[in-house]
Amino acid sequence: MTSVDHGVSGISIVSGLLFAVVVFLFQLRTALPDNPLLTKDDLALVDEVMFNCLWAILWGLLLVFYLVLCGTAGWIADPALDVGQGTATIARILSSIAIAASSHLLVVLAMCLKRIHRAYERIAIGKP
Repeated sequence: MTSVDHGVSGISIVSGLLFAVVVFLFQLRTALPDNPLLTKDDLALVDEVMFNCLWAILWGLLLVFYLVLCGTAGWIADPALDVGQGTATIARILSSIAIAASSHLLVVLAMCLKRIHRAYERIAIGKP
């Protein structure tokens, strides 16, 4: 990894869009207890979606902070540059941490989508 600009932009956009999803989930959650057709499991599922989205937002913001810090300080650099063996090793380690954190964010986002889909099936369609 040699530049963090595109990663920071993409993760920032996704985290910002998740803020809108959380607002809609909050509004949905406040309106749901009045519906007699819903069970406690349906409400718990909406709560789980909310918590997953909040975790994805937090993780995205922390990852953006990490990437900006590493990119600004020059800690993530092209290992092919002649910067010395120690610096190249540190750059590889920091890049590996960024890749692992990005992978975790993708898994959390996939879990959010899965739970949103399940909530839609149970609440909107009425599937058991």
